[in-house]
Amino acid sequence: METNKIPMTGMQLLAMRLATVPMLAGLVLLITWQQVEWGPFIIMGYGCLAIGVLAALFVPFLLLRSWPQAPNVRNTVLVSLLAVVNIPVAFISVVQGVHRYTRLHVVICNDADSEWRSVQLVGGGHLGEATPVAKNARVTRNVWATQDGRLELHYLDNGVPRRVVVDGYVTRNLGGDYTVIRDSDGVVTVADHTH
Repeated sequence: METNKIPMTGMQLLAMRLATVPMLAGLVLLITWQQVEWGPFIIMGYGCLAIGVLAALFVPFLLLRSWPQAPNVRNTVLVSLLAVVNIPVAFISVVQGVHRYTRLHVVICNDADSEWRSVQLVGGGHLGEATPVAKNARVTRNVWATQDGRLELHYLDNGVPRRVVVDGYVTRNLGGDYTVIRDSDGVVTVADHTH
């Protein structure tokens, strides 16, 4: 029982820092990137997570070297678990990043004083639901292409079916960021923010 109260040695503290600091820094950078979408944050975030996984490989050696000075099972297990957590955190972050990177993010703005009827995203293997967009409203739709093709926005204009091309070519592994605006005169324009 007394061995559980032994404070961490310098090597155990170093092992804990290696197991946690790069992982936490990577997560903070990736969460910040999701909020501000500034490209260098994603590179730095994934870089920190990669460093965290590599640093976690050194944790067992540090714990083995510190064992003769402080044979503490609780500290050793705690630090080892923190090191192992780096792998699923990095994996989940990569999966989430790929999921976000491959999405087609479409912001639909209705700046007109009338409802925009039957607004529907179609293409790339996707057939969205036709729903109205309220006057002076903004909605966001995320789509993941499952095949190559065009992404179009279909809608009704005074009962007449219309369409506008959002992107002339979408594919499964490439996302995009678009804004579709219906102005006060009913004219629809598309801004592509990916290029």
